[in-house]
Amino acid sequence: MTEKTTSKDQLLARYAAGYGQLSELLEGLSESDLNRAVAADQWPIRKIVHHLADGEPVYGLLIKIAVGTPGSKVRLGDYPGNEPWSEALHWANRAIEPAVALFKAQREDTTALLRQRPDAWDQQIRFEMPQEQDEISMTVTQMIQVLVDHLDEHAAEIEDIRKKHNL
Repeated sequence: MTEKTTSKDQLLARYAAGYGQLSELLEGLSESDLNRAVAADQWPIRKIVHHLADGEPVYGLLIKIAVGTPGSKVRLGDYPGNEPWSEALHWANRAIEPAVALFKAQREDTTALLRQRPDAWDQQIRFEMPQEQDEISMTVTQMIQVLVDHLDEHAAEIEDIRKKHNL
């Protein structure tokens, strides 16, 4: 279970530390290690890294919209789900270095923004999603918490893979 942070400073510190957390998990892994998974029907480390990296700029933009134009409504398109997205973007065959660099850059950019705009944490954005009847609202704080929790969830998966394969 992930730990919910109690202050915005703690939350931002955990968010900012995410690149270090991911880097530590990947340290010493070979190219073939990146293709290992807990089970055949589970994602290997390589796909997990691409999944994490691809989510960062999406949330980064949503956070910027919430900070720059609070209360804006954004319509999220017909996202097909993680597996079709993974196949379409060839996560299984791509190097992770550019994805890790993207993850790092996005975390640094969003951290810098929130340090400059400590007043923005409660600003929100509204989502219109085709599969939902009701509009969804999220604050910047909630979005940062989602990203922290998301990394923690997948970090645990990578740790499980490393343990299973003695990596």
